[in-house]
Amino acid sequence: MPINMNKQMLKKIKHYIAFTKPGISRAQLLTVSIGYFLAKQAIDISDNFWYLMVATYCFSSAACGANNMLEKSYDKKMSRTKLRELVTGEISIAEAYGIVAFVALIGGYVALKINIQTMIVCVLTVAIYVGVYTPLKRKSWINTHVGAIPGALPLLGGWVATGTPIHMAVVGLFFTLFCWQIPHFYALSIMYFDDYKAAGFKMLPNQSGGIEATKRQMIFFSCLMAISSVGPFFLGFLSAFYLIGVSILSIIFLIITLRGIQDLRKNAKKLFLLSIIYLPLWFTLIVIDIILN
Repeated sequence: MPINMNKQMLKKIKHYIAFTKPGISRAQLLTVSIGYFLAKQAIDISDNFWYLMVATYCFSSAACGANNMLEKSYDKKMSRTKLRELVTGEISIAEAYGIVAFVALIGGYVALKINIQTMIVCVLTVAIYVGVYTPLKRKSWINTHVGAIPGALPLLGGWVATGTPIHMAVVGLFFTLFCWQIPHFYALSIMYFDDYKAAGFKMLPNQSGGIEATKRQMIFFSCLMAISSVGPFFLGFLSAFYLIGVSILSIIFLIITLRGIQDLRKNAKKLFLLSIIYLPLWFTLIVIDIILN
């Protein structure tokens, strides 16, 4: 009997973790670290850094959990989300509320141990993601651009966690990450075109004339991403090593994107994977440059 109870408990815990979309939260840890290290101009793993990791993970988990709660009825209509824990009944709505409240409280407590600026960025990130982006998905295709704001805010959160005044270097990185998300999520929107349409989400590709508009925006924001990514070099925060590396990376990204949009429906997955590869390589260039200098 105790063995069965332990198995059930472990299974329930796994469902609790899956409900908070840990993959997204892990990605946020990487993003917030870059802002932190750039502000420090060093790979500084102090107590403050670990507080930042915990606060970021908790707030991200709370946002993702709240998103799942708000979209439960829509998740039922999409093949990619119909097996989520709330939809299948693996966890109840009461449990969902409890999980979101619990991780949010922990996140808030730890963020305040860092500084009030970090707390403000964390709360703002969750508020925009849950309160603006999530409902906007059913009202306007502009939701992708709004959603890119909380996606990029962790860079700023990492920076302010060091107590360093806001500088154009982090603003440039914020804008780079913002721009990166547009081709990334548009590729995803093409991949799950039918799912999003069935759920009533107003993504740009499924609007009238949306495919051509999507192509234009993917090129436009990819170009802006490339331009803004070199900002930290010209502002003196990163060296020529970073400039050369990110320039090569951006050129490759632009060439593949230009070729891929010729048949966007066919190449959507390839472009999505391209964006997935670009991000850690970009972050790696920043980290290596900081270590070398």
